[in-house]
Amino acid sequence: MLLQQRSLAVSGKLVRAMERAAQLERERNDANQMVLVLLAMVDKLHRDVDALGRERDRLRAFRSLDTELEQVHGRLARSEQQRMTAETELERARAERQKADRLAEEAAEQVRLLAEELERLRGQVPGTDEDDSVPGPTTTPDLRDALSGTTDDMDLALIKAARHLDDRADRLDQLASELHMDNPPDNSASSDVTADNSSDDGLDSETENAAPSLVERGPRDFEAFCRMHYPAYLAWASTYLNNAVDAETAVDSALEALLRIWPKVLKTESPAAYAWKLMKFHTVSLAKTRGRHDALIDSAFETVALREAVDPVGQLEETINLFQAIKELPERQRDVVVLTYLHGHSIHDAAYHLGISPATARHIDFQARRAMRRFLRLAGE
Repeated sequence: MLLQQRSLAVSGKLVRAMERAAQLERERNDANQMVLVLLAMVDKLHRDVDALGRERDRLRAFRSLDTELEQVHGRLARSEQQRMTAETELERARAERQKADRLAEEAAEQVRLLAEELERLRGQVPGTDEDDSVPGPTTTPDLRDALSGTTDDMDLALIKAARHLDDRADRLDQLASELHMDNPPDNSASSDVTADNSSDDGLDSETENAAPSLVERGPRDFEAFCRMHYPAYLAWASTYLNNAVDAETAVDSALEALLRIWPKVLKTESPAAYAWKLMKFHTVSLAKTRGRHDALIDSAFETVALREAVDPVGQLEETINLFQAIKELPERQRDVVVLTYLHGHSIHDAAYHLGISPATARHIDFQARRAMRRFLRLAGE
């Protein structure tokens, strides 16, 4: 019976691993396509900067009108800023492509190992079945208009590229976490099966009614991790749920789940990033269970600025517009803004809680604030 249960567990892992391998192959193709698109954009912007520089020098030589020279100066400055932004996004795209390549290779190896494990459990001769699924079409946004369009088109294309890179970074982080959870066990199936042969199937194999004392009985490194991150987790969950009791319930549930897989989490690329996503998963799940929605806009009514405003009606409109702008941000940008703008964390602290580098957090914050300014400008028109 135990051997049959083990076989079913490995079979489930293999199915997930094959689906994940196919998705990572799509991500790999998508990342490569984005690198090529951004290379073309960087090349165009280099040519634009060179052309505008020559035009500026020509106007200076002929002592043209100040207004005409000023216009060229403005266009040149904007193109140089776009070039720097495009080069930054290109470096991000290259890093994501490298990560997608590595994860795709790990996923293919995981499929092979799980298939061998399942065949040993079933007592079969290893076969040659492979996943012949064809990767789906690329999801890279069409940015070709920017290559022949205006500077406004280029700005829009860079915003789309940044959002796409943010989204893929989140997907790759999630896939990396899932990949680790479904790794074959260290002990071979040929070893003795004992009564203590517990399932290695992640959260699904655990009971739903884990005692809160689990956190208290955790290892010291886990307890220290919880003490450092708990306030930030509670802040994010409170903003999402707009209910302090529910937020505490969601965070405690996430930490109990984290404790059950703590040794595996420590082996991931970023334990803090894994824990952050787990906290968000439990928070969103609790909201769905109770028929709630993202309460970010509702949280606008609880701001200090609104309570102390001389003109509550005007302040309410301004605050709601701001929170609406935050809600429209991609997931990673919104996380950074919620921690820094709404809860007063520094960029360095936000990076620590999100499990990313301070440089990455600063870049995400820059992209978020630019998108918010654009949204608020449109909302005010």
